[in-house]
Amino acid sequence: KSYTATDSEGRLEVRKLLYITMVFGSQYVPYIPRFFARAASLGLTNLVFFCLDAQAMLACLGLPGGLAARCIPGSPSILNKFTMPLAYLRLGVDVFWLDFDIFLLQDPTPFLLGEAEMRRVELLVSGSFADDCICSGLVFFRASKVVADWLLLLLSWMYEHVYTHDQQAFSAFLAGRPDEDNATTPERISSSKLFRMYLQVEVPRWALLDPVTEFVSARVLNTTGWTGDLDRMVIFHFLHGDSEVNRDHQAYGWNAQSGFTGGTSRKLLDVFYNQTDERVYTEAIGPAELNAELRQAVLASRRSERPKEMLHCGVLQLNPYSPGRMSADG
Repeated sequence: KSYTATDSEGRLEVRKLLYITMVFGSQYVPYIPRFFARAASLGLTNLVFFCLDAQAMLACLGLPGGLAARCIPGSPSILNKFTMPLAYLRLGVDVFWLDFDIFLLQDPTPFLLGEAEMRRVELLVSGSFADDCICSGLVFFRASKVVADWLLLLLSWMYEHVYTHDQQAFSAFLAGRPDEDNATTPERISSSKLFRMYLQVEVPRWALLDPVTEFVSARVLNTTGWTGDLDRMVIFHFLHGDSEVNRDHQAYGWNAQSGFTGGTSRKLLDVFYNQTDERVYTEAIGPAELNAELRQAVLASRRSERPKEMLHCGVLQLNPYSPGRMSADG
């Protein structure tokens, strides 16, 4: 979709915006039709699926309209999270990346474009409720040479250092420029002087998407959750984090045994995308119109207030006697 914005010199220009997500695996593929239907009900027909297995591709090609260009084949790799946005950035298309484990409560477009315009930033990244981490599950990329060059260097580093978590790398590569509110602390992925000396690409101006009320995460960790007015919520991120690949990760057992549930005995992915009332997906119902089960699932993650002091961003301790890093409200 096209929209009008002002460039760095204050001149009006016509820009294009695309939503991208990636999907694969038996847990996620069955929900592709409803993910698309929900997006379409909010007017987001400018949505592309990066399909990382044959089943995902087949489900995508079966979506209403039969638009093959909406479905891009690939194979499982975390690099895909950044390769596909980079390709479109090089074509001059702005990108909003969505992890698949989210539910759209409202059309994010006016929030994204309004925030980017008001704050004069080229990158918007979701954040965390109770620590100073970023979250790379929701990212708005403005198509510019600065953003594309920065993302290419990040992707190149990840290709050569496969042991680095994508979110840690994303955070570390933002270290050269604080976010506009100075609300986050970058993670470190290398102690090498060469990393600091030679990886000096210009970092785009960037800011956080509101992690408190608008672009929020389920309370499945000590440091996640939300507070405020439900009617203002735009995206609810389940932090599902489960797939055939993740089950082989050393942290999977801890997460399954010690992680919080988000207030329901069922997985949030199943709660939100397995409703019997099709209107949840085909009509543009807002947060206030959620049915009782969905409303309860969202409210279960609500906290009374945000902690006054944020925990410093770091890796969860995989200790059965101390599940996760402790917070004042954890």
